[in-house]
Amino acid sequence: MRELERLKFRGFRWEDFPVVLEFERELAMISFPDSPILDENYHRQKIEKATGNKSDSLVVAELDRDIVGWLWLRTEKDRTSGERFGYVKSIYVKKEYRKSGIGRRLIRVAEERFLRKGLARMNLIVNPSNREAVLFFREMGFEESSLTMRRKLAAGDA
Repeated sequence: MRELERLKFRGFRWEDFPVVLEFERELAMISFPDSPILDENYHRQKIEKATGNKSDSLVVAELDRDIVGWLWLRTEKDRTSGERFGYVKSIYVKKEYRKSGIGRRLIRVAEERFLRKGLARMNLIVNPSNREAVLFFREMGFEESSLTMRRKLAAGDA
């Protein structure tokens, strides 16, 4: 797609916050449908903390000055092995630009940044009900490595 030639990646700036807030809110609704946190101050505080953290990297994808994608990366440490690894905390592509290659380019940006840090793997978490995202991540080479299960408790369960 020719328009991808005009796609640029840059660091997050606070003037981007209104757009990124909408991205993060949509991600919250998809990822946590039973209890999404949509509060602006909550998201502002999360991003403020991330901008001051050397382990975090916040990237926007811009096409003709329009923010069309978002990537929040973090370097983490495995609690068991001590291995450092890359964690994709958020990845988002605006609806009208999905399936255009922007998501693939965002994953490539993540790979490049993590490789520059000497990391050998990257992880992310996706809600299994988000089938489109699950398929996309599988196409990008991600494999399932664990399964989180939950059960709601009621007072009479004990």
